[in-house]
Formats: sequence, C-alpha cells, structure tokens
Amino acid sequence: MKLKLLFVLTIILTISFNAMAQVGINTIEPTADLEIVADASPMTGKYNGIIIPKVDALPVTGDATFPTAAQAGLLVYLNPSATPDGTEGIYMFDGSQYIKLEPASASGAFYDNGTTNFATTTTSNVQRTGKVSVGSSLSTGKFNVDVVSANNSADPIAIKVENNNTGTGSVNTYSAYLENKSTVGGTGIKYGIRSEVSSAGNSDRVGIYNNVISSGSAARGVIGINNVVGGTSGTTAINIGIRSEIGTPASDANSFGIYSIARGNDLRNNYSGWFQGDKFAIKNEDNSDGYEMPTISGNAGQVLMTNGTDVAAWTDLPAANSSPVFYGEGTLNSATNTTDAIERSGSILLNMDANVSPTVLSLNNSNPGTGSGNRFTIDAINNASASGSKYGIRNRVSADGAGSHFGIDNDVQISAADQVNYGIRNNMGVTVGAASTNYGIYTEAGNSGGEGTIYSIYSLAQNNGSEPAYSGYFRGDRFAIKNEDDSDGYEMPTISGTAGQVLTTDGAGVATWKGGFVSSRNILSANQILGSADTWIKLNMNNSVINAGNGYNSTTNRFESSEAGIFKVNAQFHSTNSYGNDIFTGISIFVNGVIYAEHSVNHHNNGQLYRNVTATVDLPANGFIEIFARSSDSNFEIDGSGVKTYFEVQRLF
Repeated sequence: MKLKLLFVLTIILTISFNAMAQVGINTIEPTADLEIVADASPMTGKYNGIIIPKVDALPVTGDATFPTAAQAGLLVYLNPSATPDGTEGIYMFDGSQYIKLEPASASGAFYDNGTTNFATTTTSNVQRTGKVSVGSSLSTGKFNVDVVSANNSADPIAIKVENNNTGTGSVNTYSAYLENKSTVGGTGIKYGIRSEVSSAGNSDRVGIYNNVISSGSAARGVIGINNVVGGTSGTTAINIGIRSEIGTPASDANSFGIYSIARGNDLRNNYSGWFQGDKFAIKNEDNSDGYEMPTISGNAGQVLMTNGTDVAAWTDLPAANSSPVFYGEGTLNSATNTTDAIERSGSILLNMDANVSPTVLSLNNSNPGTGSGNRFTIDAINNASASGSKYGIRNRVSADGAGSHFGIDNDVQISAADQVNYGIRNNMGVTVGAASTNYGIYTEAGNSGGEGTIYSIYSLAQNNGSEPAYSGYFRGDRFAIKNEDDSDGYEMPTISGTAGQVLTTDGAGVATWKGGFVSSRNILSANQILGSADTWIKLNMNNSVINAGNGYNSTTNRFESSEAGIFKVNAQFHSTNSYGNDIFTGISIFVNGVIYAEHSVNHHNNGQLYRNVTATVDLPANGFIEIFARSSDSNFEIDGSGVKTYFEVQRLF
C-alpha cells in the first residue's frame, strides 16, 4: 500500500512541478521547481552567508583587511572621526597604500596634479581643493552640477561621462570610480552613491538606469549591478546587500520590491533569481508573518512543509585649458585660486585618451569631520519638470572591449559593529495612481537570443554562521515566481501557515499552504459485542495509536477533517469466537453518516472470521469517517486486539 501511495504522490508532484519554471539557488541545474544547495565545504577564508562591511578607519599595513596589489583601484569612503581633522572622504588604494582623492582644477583655477603649478594644457592631469559648481551656484558638494535650462528638444543631462579608452589590455575600465573614505560616526550614514528623483513632472521615474551591452564574447559574462559588501561585524548589526522599499500602506498601485526577468534561448539556464546563503525568507508586507525556505535540496520524494512558526523545510573634471573655464562660485569673475569653489553654466564632457589612466572621473570625499551628518561622494538631484522620463543616475556601458562589463561596481567597507549597512539602498516615495506600475528595483538580463548562463539577480550572503545570512528577504503582500515571458508561474504565500501543511498550487497561478500529511491508526480499547442482529453498529475505536495531524476524535470515534482532501481508508475486525456455517457478517465505511463502502458475506467455515474494507474517500471540509460492523448474531463479539481490529486513515493529497 505504501509503495502505491508513493507512486501516486510521485506522479502528482511530477505533473505539478513540470508545469512550472525551475529555479536553482547555488546550482545551475535544479532538479525541482526550487532547488537550493549550500556550500558544504567552503574554501579557507570563505563562509556560507552574507558579508556586509562597516569600518570607521582605513585599514593599515598588517591588518587582516588591508588590500593587496590585486585590489589596486579600490575605492573606500572614510567616515569622519569625532573631531573633524580633514581626513574623511574618498580614498583610492593604489596597490600599496590608500591615497586621498582631491578635486582637480584648470588653468587659473587648477594645479597640475601633485604640484602648485597652474595647469596650462588640456591634456595635463589637474587638481584643486575648492568646490566646483556647473550650471548654478550650488555649494552642497565639492562638485555640483545643476541643469536649469528648459530644454524640450533633447534629454537634459546633468553629468555625462564616457570612457573611450581604446586600450585592449587586461585592465579594468570605469566610467566613474567613487570612493567614500569619510570617518562619519554616530548616526551618520556613508553612501557610495545617493540618487534622489523628485516628484516634479508627470513622467515615469527611474532611480538608477543601468544598460550594459554584452561584448559578444562567449567566454565573458555581463553583470548589470555588481554589489560587494565586505566582511560584516557585530552580532546586533543588520547588514543588507541590496535593500528595496516601495510604496506605503496607503499606496494604490501595483508595486514590485524587485522585478526580475531573465531571458535567453532554451539551450542555457536563465535565472530570474539566484539566492545563495544559509537562510532564505518570504515575509508578508509588515513582517508580521511569513516563513524561511530551506537552503538544502532534501531527499527525493520530500515535500516542502511549514511548521507554522516561520520555518518551511523538507520533511574626473574637464581637462585643463589655457584660459579660465570656471567662475568663482556665485559670481561672474573667472576663478583664479585652486582653493575657490567654482561653477560654470555649460556642460562638461570628459573624454578618455587611450594613453592615460583608464578612469574618466574619480571623485574622493575625504571630509575629515566625525559628526553624525551624512557624507556624499555624489549627491544628484533631478528637479526637472518635463514630461519625459526622469533619471537620478543613468549609466551605459558599451559593448566595446573583451573584458567583463559592470554597470555599477559598488564596494562598501564596514567601519564598526552594530550599524545598518547597505550595498545599495533604493527608497521610493508614496506611489500615485492605481494604473501606474512602480518598481523598487527593475532588472532585465539578456534577451531571447542571448547565450551563456544569465542571472537577473545573483545574491550571495555570507557570515560566520552566528546570525542569519539572508540571500533574499522579501516583504510585501505578494511574492511571485514567473517564467521568462510571464506567461506562466505562481504566487507564493506570504504567511507561514500551520504546522504540517504543504505547499499546493491551484493550477491557475496561486500556491498556498494546504492540508498536510495526516496519518491515523485507531483500535478498540476492549472487546466489543455488537448487541443487535443485522444492524450496523459503530465500532468504538477510542484508542489512537497514531494520530498525526490530530484528525481522529476518540470521543466520537470518528475521523474528522477541517479541510477537503483525498483520504485512503482501511478497516478490519476479527472475531473473538469461532463460528460455523451461514453466519452473516460485514464491515462498512460511513462518510458523513452515509454508508460509503462495505464488505459483507456469509461465513462458510468453522473457526474465527475477519472482515476488511478499503476505499479512497473524497472528503469535503468538516467531513467525517466512521467504521461500522454488523452480524446476524446479536452476541457477535469483536476482538479488541490492535493487531486484528483497527481503523486506518491516511491523507493522499
């Protein structure tokens, strides 16, 4: 019987899961709709979990966190110390030491880099210590750009950076390389990039627009956002690789915390999500309910089951010019001092020559202040009110070059324990309009003709195992898994269900916690005499040997189910005495008080007798099952031995 049950379950589960897209976490060849595999033997220095950094001081030689030459070009934002000393800001690691990045300057307002000589050519490397404002007299940052024109004929762009380095060597190239080395403390927050898009205008909003084009090389991958948060510290700290919040409880629109599409041909794996860590949780909108998914594959034939308490398990600036190109901030006078804050009304085009550093724009916030104020490497505000799309940051990486392509490479170093750290934090205001669609993070990777393994989102969370490391943490009143073209898929529940329930699909796009495994075996507590002839008498099976799922009521001597389901019923009785020919006996299954199946025959031998009945019952919600017996002999006595007389119920699905 158990083999038959296993066969039926296997067929049902195979049909159900083959109708869905398969998703693998830490495996490129999932064998089920969702297969999650932990790294059982991580390499030395590597751990299962998520690493989110936090540091108040730059690493020094001899520190375990001090980089090697292989990390040359690494950017760090140093928090300000308690007493501002001018050391906070952005630092770059040149392979042997951290170098504080300072603003550059032009002739009359810029020095040649590393000197106090005014720059006189457009090809020299320049520097300055004063502020730079382009477009207006903004003075909140070291480098300020403001688009104030009412331009409706072209996309108004505040900063446009192109890296046209034609070198083909194996070096990294950057459109922008940002490093925040400030020593901010207290409640201050260190930001690598902060982008704010205002509510002005009625166009669509995009916080970060990232378009990365593949080089066409079959051996080179494409990464839309590469977010690395270093080693985390502090048992009470909350560390997040990517955090997305969208809408409020009052928002009246469809909202997606993360919307991910991965496209490609059928010859390769296309993952809309890849999550790797020792924890994975699905929570409802206010985090009051939900559950953790398992991160191991379990054993063949196991199903996903919740315990009802949050756990589901398997049982740079323009080149120098010979004439002044900047005004002193807030004036129409040419800037003449490298320490002045400067501005200009025209755009700045930064163009990379093949024979110089591959970094087009390098910004360093080395503000030494240690107060609790925020520090920004770039503080960009788009207040345009045009009807076109508004972008906080738009980043495009061309297909040129054979190296790896990164839209955003974000490296946030952790300064201290017990702080909240974000690799990327995206905050959208109250969504407006029932017809609008709003995305906290929207990512598309590849297309239907793409090749190679594609991850729309690849998440790795690591720590030392003492605290949870979530590769994915989703809060909202909906969570959906869809196939590539959004033609099929299903919504996962965002509540934890009750103990023993299993995940069930309705075949129309919704998976919910239903029923669960129920197994019941019940016997008599003593011999039972029927007491009436040729009448169905209920057997008093008031002793439960097995009652998994608490479906059997030993007071009413019947099996009861609060949910509809398919149940296998098996019952048998055995007589205590021996009987001769022609005694008529029978056993029957009653469902909701009506006879459902029976086995009744005359006895044609001398000796003890038994009767057995088996049936599959489609039981409605709040239905019940009982076992009855009858005999032509009113003194017919049924043996109370649990080996001979019993009533068994098992839920199939």
